[in-house]
Amino acid sequence: MQETPVPIHHDEDAHYPERTAAPKHTPEPDAAPHPTPRRSIRSLDLIEGGLLALIAIGLGLTFLYTELRLRQAQTALETEVAELKENLTVVTDSFDAQLAAITDTLELTQDEN
Repeated sequence: MQETPVPIHHDEDAHYPERTAAPKHTPEPDAAPHPTPRRSIRSLDLIEGGLLALIAIGLGLTFLYTELRLRQAQTALETEVAELKENLTVVTDSFDAQLAAITDTLELTQDEN
């Protein structure tokens, strides 16, 4: 398929020295000269830009996923801490009740003696 040359702005060649540079070798007399396809250079620029955009999107998604996992872990830890505090309260209350019962028993024993 034959590519149609795409017109470019007059200042655009300054950014691409390979467009204005003289050919490094002279074409053979029987071969037709092949101009540098400007469309393919633009296509490469678009591909490069697209790849950079995909990398940026990938990094952003990785960051968001990591942030989500950290928040889930934080929530799980907060839940675990709340359960441990509740268990500690139950154990402390039970210990206080047993201590009170032992104290009462000792007082009764001392009163009887």
